Amino acid sequence: MRKLFFIIVCLPLLSLSQENVTTFGIQLKPILPIKTFVDGPIEFNDLPYSGSLTSSTGYAFGMVIRRGFTKTLSIESGINYVRRNYRLSMAKIDSTSLMDETEFGFVSYNMPIQGLVYIKLADQLFMNASTGVQVDFYVSGTYTLGRDIEMTQTTWPHSRIGASYIANLGFEYRTERKGYFYFGASYSKPFGLMAVTRTTWRNDSAADYNQFIYLGGQYLTIDLKYFFHEKPQKKTKKK
Repeated sequence: MRKLFFIIVCLPLLSLSQENVTTFGIQLKPILPIKTFVDGPIEFNDLPYSGSLTSSTGYAFGMVIRRGFTKTLSIESGINYVRRNYRLSMAKIDSTSLMDETEFGFVSYNMPIQGLVYIKLADQLFMNASTGVQVDFYVSGTYTLGRDIEMTQTTWPHSRIGASYIANLGFEYRTERKGYFYFGASYSKPFGLMAVTRTTWRNDSAADYNQFIYLGGQYLTIDLKYFFHEKPQKKTKKK
């Protein structure tokens, strides 16, 4: 009965199975500025100075390598460019009322490794869930002036190399010859602090005012992936 079940149910799926398949792909991942999943809003109030930092829409893109071990289990890795974007505003309200703002981005690269589990929903449609870790490389800091040159911001990595937890859920449409098309969402959260931002209010006749803001670097993305078509690798028999 087990052999008959395999022939009837599993054999038609072999052409769309990822067993013994190593495939390459590309991905684009817009970062959603939903406050539950990103840095900010982070506010400070140290009279006469006050300010706020919020996350803006960012993005990530890169290449993906996937290796299928069984029809339901795969492992995925690759390398990605990530740009997190922020908006920073600051005010000095005493005898006068002055406000300024700036925008800046913080760039990193990451190399994830995660395990994937598949659930078949239709002949060519699959749902998958994955989890894993990634190594983060923070290449450099950033410096910008405020729009009215009343303030500046300087952001630098807390450490050049870090690590993050990643989780993903999505849907994949597999064709027999044109590859796989994927749509889903991912969440990434660094295990430690990502960066430090120093915002400085420039005073002409007094000492400059500095405020430090600490960035965690977590983000939520919409994932768009395409995997090129590859044939399963044949197992070689030992002589």
